Amino acid sequence: MIKLNKKIEYSLIILKALSQKSVGERTSARELCEEFSIPFDTASKIMQTLNNVQIVGSAKGPKGGYYLIKPLNELSLTDLFSILNEKFLSLECIEDQCQIASSCNISKPVKALAFFIENYFKELSLEEILQFEVPQDYIGQITNLNNTAEGVKNEY
Repeated sequence: MIKLNKKIEYSLIILKALSQKSVGERTSARELCEEFSIPFDTASKIMQTLNNVQIVGSAKGPKGGYYLIKPLNELSLTDLFSILNEKFLSLECIEDQCQIASSCNISKPVKALAFFIENYFKELSLEEILQFEVPQDYIGQITNLNNTAEGVKNEY
């Protein structure tokens, strides 16, 4: 399952905020933390990492701060996972840690699914992801599906 941890979520928040700034406008890590309720230490580490790989730039001084260097249409979600040293997909059978691997009848389809998911996210830019808005009726469908799944789970 794809799960975005807080580090990835905070990175996306930071990148979206920086992408919405006008050219030449800089933002401090402290400002981002206050605006989005992000822990300062985490935001600072993320900003330093993004600065080291030249996705964001930084300037010191009274008018200093961070700014976006690399356009978000040139970065994918899998790029971000890699830059932040995070696992993109965590599947036991992909990592050869499954306890039933020798008798499993779905390991190949699961590996194929993981391959397709990862390739899909390699092609999808951060710009596309961060501009996407889920239609309200779809959110209702997801809520209903989650409630149904929870009800089935509780029966067992």
